[in-house]
Amino acid sequence: MLLYLAFETDSDALGIFALTVSTFAPAVGAVIGYNASRRYDPEAPAPGALLSVGQGRLRLGVPAPQVFVSGGRRKNPGIAVRIFQAEL
Repeated sequence: MLLYLAFETDSDALGIFALTVSTFAPAVGAVIGYNASRRYDPEAPAPGALLSVGQGRLRLGVPAPQVFVSGGRRKNPGIAVRIFQAEL
Protein backbone atom coordinates (compact mmCIF):
# COMPACT_ATOMS: atom_id res chain seq x y z
CA MET A 1 0.00 0.00 0.00
CA LEU A 2 2.81 2.39 0.91
CA LEU A 3 4.77 1.55 -2.23
CA TYR A 4 1.64 2.09 -4.32
CA LEU A 5 1.25 5.55 -2.73
CA ALA A 6 4.96 6.25 -3.27
CA PHE A 7 4.93 5.59 -7.01
CA GLU A 8 1.33 6.06 -8.19
CA THR A 9 0.15 9.14 -6.30
CA ASP A 10 -0.03 12.57 -7.91
CA SER A 11 1.17 14.36 -4.75
CA ASP A 12 4.95 14.52 -4.48
CA ALA A 13 4.88 15.10 -0.72
CA LEU A 14 2.68 12.07 -0.10
CA GLY A 15 4.87 9.96 -2.38
CA ILE A 16 8.07 10.97 -0.58
CA PHE A 17 6.45 10.34 2.81
CA ALA A 18 5.20 6.91 1.76
CA LEU A 19 8.61 5.96 0.33
CA THR A 20 10.38 7.10 3.50
CA VAL A 21 8.00 5.19 5.77
CA SER A 22 8.21 2.04 3.65
CA THR A 23 12.01 2.20 3.73
CA PHE A 24 12.59 2.82 7.45
CA ALA A 25 9.53 1.23 9.12
CA PRO A 26 10.80 -2.40 8.94
CA ALA A 27 14.17 -1.51 10.51
CA VAL A 28 12.62 0.61 13.25
CA GLY A 29 10.06 -2.10 14.00
CA ALA A 30 12.77 -4.77 14.18
CA VAL A 31 14.83 -2.73 16.66
CA ILE A 32 11.81 -2.01 18.84
CA GLY A 33 10.71 -5.65 18.75
CA TYR A 34 14.18 -6.93 19.63
CA ASN A 35 14.63 -4.58 22.58
CA ALA A 36 11.11 -5.19 23.86
CA SER A 37 11.59 -8.96 23.93
CA ARG A 38 15.09 -8.98 25.42
CA ARG A 39 15.61 -9.82 29.09
CA TYR A 40 18.12 -7.61 30.81
CA ASP A 41 20.14 -8.98 33.71
CA PRO A 42 20.40 -6.57 36.63
CA GLU A 43 23.74 -4.81 36.78
CA ALA A 44 25.95 -6.19 39.55
CA PRO A 45 27.13 -3.52 41.95
CA ALA A 46 30.78 -2.57 41.71
CA PRO A 47 32.86 -4.08 44.51
CA GLY A 48 34.66 -1.90 47.01
CA ALA A 49 37.73 -1.23 44.84
CA LEU A 50 38.60 1.77 42.73
CA LEU A 51 39.12 -0.37 39.60
CA SER A 52 37.57 -3.81 39.33
CA VAL A 53 37.89 -6.33 36.50
CA GLY A 54 35.48 -9.26 36.37
CA GLN A 55 33.38 -11.10 33.79
CA GLY A 56 35.26 -9.33 31.02
CA ARG A 57 34.23 -5.88 32.23
CA LEU A 58 36.12 -3.01 33.80
CA ARG A 59 34.20 -1.23 36.54
CA LEU A 60 34.88 1.89 38.52
CA GLY A 61 33.83 1.88 42.17
CA VAL A 62 34.27 3.77 45.40
CA PRO A 63 36.97 2.18 47.56
CA ALA A 64 35.66 1.16 50.96
CA PRO A 65 38.15 1.14 53.83
CA GLN A 66 38.42 -2.21 55.61
CA VAL A 67 39.54 -2.46 59.23
CA PHE A 68 41.48 -5.59 60.21
CA VAL A 69 43.61 -7.00 62.99
CA SER A 70 46.78 -8.89 62.14
CA GLY A 71 49.69 -10.47 63.95
CA GLY A 72 50.26 -13.44 66.21
CA ARG A 73 50.68 -12.59 69.87
CA ARG A 74 50.67 -8.88 69.34
CA LYS A 75 47.45 -7.75 67.73
CA ASN A 76 48.10 -4.91 65.33
CA PRO A 77 45.08 -3.05 64.01
CA GLY A 78 45.19 -1.82 60.45
CA ILE A 79 43.15 -0.32 57.70
CA ALA A 80 43.18 -1.31 54.03
CA VAL A 81 41.79 0.42 50.95
CA ARG A 82 41.54 -1.67 47.80
CA ILE A 83 42.73 0.08 44.69
CA PHE A 84 42.50 -2.81 42.21
CA GLN A 85 40.55 -6.09 42.27
CA ALA A 86 40.40 -8.78 39.58
CA GLU A 87 38.10 -11.80 39.45
CA LEU A 88 39.20 -14.61 37.19
